[in-house]
Amino acid sequence: MQEQFLLFFQNHQYPALLLNLEGRIIASNPATNSYFAELVVESTVDLGLKNFFASINQVILIKKNLTINKHFLGYDSQLKFNLINNNSSEPMVLLLIEPETALSKNWIVGQEGIDKLIQALVHELKAPLVTIFGFSSALQEDYSLQLNKQGVNFLESINRSARNLDDKLMNLIELTQVSRQSRHQEPTDFKEVLQDACHMLKSIVEKRNPQIITITDLPKVTCNKDLMVKVMVNLISNSIKFTPQERQPIIRIGCEPQSKAYQFWVSDQGIGIALRSQKKVFELFYRVKELQKVTGSGLGLTLVQRIIQAHNGKLKVESTPGIGSCFYFTLPSTHK
Repeated sequence: MQEQFLLFFQNHQYPALLLNLEGRIIASNPATNSYFAELVVESTVDLGLKNFFASINQVILIKKNLTINKHFLGYDSQLKFNLINNNSSEPMVLLLIEPETALSKNWIVGQEGIDKLIQALVHELKAPLVTIFGFSSALQEDYSLQLNKQGVNFLESINRSARNLDDKLMNLIELTQVSRQSRHQEPTDFKEVLQDACHMLKSIVEKRNPQIITITDLPKVTCNKDLMVKVMVNLISNSIKFTPQERQPIIRIGCEPQSKAYQFWVSDQGIGIALRSQKKVFELFYRVKELQKVTGSGLGLTLVQRIIQAHNGKLKVESTPGIGSCFYFTLPSTHK
């Protein structure tokens, strides 16, 4: 093996391992021992590599470097595979393991990159969407009398789908703006947050006449007020929408202090969420099967979660089908 490579291998600050095509460890550098608690290279242990990522053979087949982020032996790590061609023996794989600190920096850059990509995609999708909506509207206005009932229904369906897609694109843009907006925080009276949210929900409040009951005093917290208004708008509107039409929505809102945070909650007596769906409701575009008929983009709770996480808080839901749901979220407290 080339002397230059051996020098790099031995002095690399993070764990480095040489593997054969079957994943067996051939050699490791000194940093590996401290990371894996005195790994014995001569043993037949292969660290269960194939349980953590694609098989070594699959890595070799693609014939290029591969980086995978994995939770590896208790650490969030970035795993880098590099194919090593050695004329004197069989090809080997160099596995470099960079620990959590390196990964966290890459994650931040990656998230910003993802947000920029989403913004670019939304911009590109808006142009053809405007064209679709414009021509379908023109057909409705100018040629509806020449179409039969089925043709008119088709055009209405196209327009509804176009508006739905436009709503999703706008919500995606909201998601990408959370990180930037959350940097601007100031002491905020949460009673004002609730008042602004109810004002934004004026139309649905007038239509359904819900009871919105504040169970406890709402404190002052350091946050981005506009983002917190969006949190309450989404949670309250969901409580109203997911209460059967024959019942008056009853929504209770409260807060209790914890050691280093305030825990807020928004509860309702709606149709509830099955246990199997309670974690999935925060996923991008996820719609609970039982709620498919309720209008929405499938991004509201994803936005709420993104906002709470950007404020170093946590979000969860407790729900019983047929009885109701309660969403809890925490925000760091500023009181001494």
